[in-house]
Amino acid sequence: MSTTPSTAPPEAVPTTRATISVADLRTELGLTLAEMGERVGLSKSQMHDVERRNSATVRVSLMLESMSDGRLDAGVLCEEVWLSRHGLPDTDKAEATPTGQCGPLSGETGAVA
Repeated sequence: MSTTPSTAPPEAVPTTRATISVADLRTELGLTLAEMGERVGLSKSQMHDVERRNSATVRVSLMLESMSDGRLDAGVLCEEVWLSRHGLPDTDKAEATPTGQCGPLSGETGAVA
């Protein structure tokens, strides 16, 4: 049996823990979009975009993961978090360019545009 690490792209490698959706977390916490957004520093419409797109900045992703006690994997919401935890396959490292964000941002709030 081979012990070579997987070189599959991130989307093909399963996360190491069960995840719940941002909407499910918000529902479990009994919060409105506005209330959840306030807790992570986003407006109601920005929080709606995070839920709908299942994408957020590093900061917001990690805050949501913390709010869920780890049940929501920040790496699912943000590729940079996933890559920091799992790394790139050796063949892709030369082509990788850190962007500092996980999607287009609107202003300094950390919401996806």
